[in-house]
Formats: sequence, C-alpha cells, structure tokens
Amino acid sequence: MPNHFHFLIHATDNSDRKISIGNIELTELSNGFRLLQSNYAAHFNKKYGRSGSLFRQKTKAKPTTDEHGQYAFIVFQYIHQNPLKAGLVSRLEDWLYSSFQDYLLEGQDSICDRELCMQIIGYDRKNFSEESYRMVDEALIQKIF
Repeated sequence: MPNHFHFLIHATDNSDRKISIGNIELTELSNGFRLLQSNYAAHFNKKYGRSGSLFRQKTKAKPTTDEHGQYAFIVFQYIHQNPLKAGLVSRLEDWLYSSFQDYLLEGQDSICDRELCMQIIGYDRKNFSEESYRMVDEALIQKIF
C-alpha cells in the first residue's frame, strides 16, 4: 500500500523473546521490524538526498489466534484484498507488492511458507484465487483493525 504495509507472521517463542535496547524493552520480532524500517529509511534518504523519518506510526502487532481459528484467515484475506478495496488495482493479481502471486503460483521461490499457511489457516492453492475474491465482511475487519 502506498502509505502502510501489512505482514502476517507466524511468531515463535524465540521471536517473542524480550530484549532491551537502551531503556526500551522490545521483542526480537518488533526489534527486527524496527531495524528493517530504520535501515530502509536510511537507504531511501541517502538515495534521494533527504533526511528524517519515513514512517509516521510505530509498528503495531496483534495476535491472530481465536477460538474458531478464523481470525488469521480473515487477516490473510484482508491483506490480499487491501489494494483492490483501495482502488489501486482492478485485479488482486495486478498488485506487485503483495504475496498474492506467491500463494497463487506453484513452484516459484517465495519467502511465504505455503505449508505452514495451509496448516494454520487452511490455505488451499486450488481454491485460493476464488476464495481471495470473496470480500471480507467489513464488520469483521472493524473488529480486527
């Protein structure tokens, strides 16, 4: 998205481990995102001769577990549908900055763990495209975000 990004990450106990950076306590995962944003901003600023922050808000993280197992699936769908709902593309396949193609196509290199996604949210490559176009109910999205 032009002004924000989403990641759906399976966190392990190790990624949830607390660390201290100065007087700030973070998890390994949140520190990883802090470093990602900081390093990206430094590179971007150097490349374009600018300075300052690129990101306005602190990174937010929310657990995606629920008693029915649907929360993570809804988030998964929402992330892929976001550019379409925002009017940035007319087809999910056209958004270049999404993992949609990684889940749609078999055999290509990907940072996405399709096997884990299948175990956790029931991802099925055969039905993925059709399911992805079933828009998530706005009331469910409001509960999540």
